[in-house]
Amino acid sequence: MQAIILAGGLAERIYPLATDRPKWLLPIGNSTIANYQLEWLKKNEILEVFVTVNQRLAPIVENYSYPDGIKVNFIHEEEPIGDEGGLKRALDYIEGDETYVVNCDIITDLPLQMLSAPGIALVHPRSPWGVFGEDSEFQEKPILPIWVSGGIYKFPTSIKDELVDEGTLAYNIVPRLIRDGKIGYFRYDGMWQAIETSKDLRNFKEGG
Repeated sequence: MQAIILAGGLAERIYPLATDRPKWLLPIGNSTIANYQLEWLKKNEILEVFVTVNQRLAPIVENYSYPDGIKVNFIHEEEPIGDEGGLKRALDYIEGDETYVVNCDIITDLPLQMLSAPGIALVHPRSPWGVFGEDSEFQEKPILPIWVSGGIYKFPTSIKDELVDEGTLAYNIVPRLIRDGKIGYFRYDGMWQAIETSKDLRNFKEGG
């Protein structure tokens, strides 16, 4: 099975670290977000990915060294079109009836086979702040007991005709697919981290 990685955004929240490269290529731990994701996808028997990238940064990503054993293809976005617009373009290259779709800033060990049908992975987020509980006990940046989108999806490729040319998945197609009963959701309690800010990047390097 193939997968799509959505990396066409401008990563404004992690500026200035991503001015000369996409967020996907930022160093994290002893690797990069890209190589973390590709090794994780390989473990899940994904052997080919299509990565949406901003055209300005395309020469950088295309000349980077990626892990062996997985084919990496790039789809250029000449201008910002949002993750839904990027997904619509990428679906042109997918073979088969379904594909996995992953945001470019997710680090996880989630087993993709748990998405046994079209759906969205739900995870527990980590609080960016220290939290006081009802008993006045203080916890520093705890994992929160709520469920949020994990930025990992399994979509039927037939949704292509429902996608807009420029837009955001979370505001358009995902709520509609859930409402219409076309996708479900799968809860995951394991390791998951979104790298959205320079602080997230630093905290991950320091071990969480």
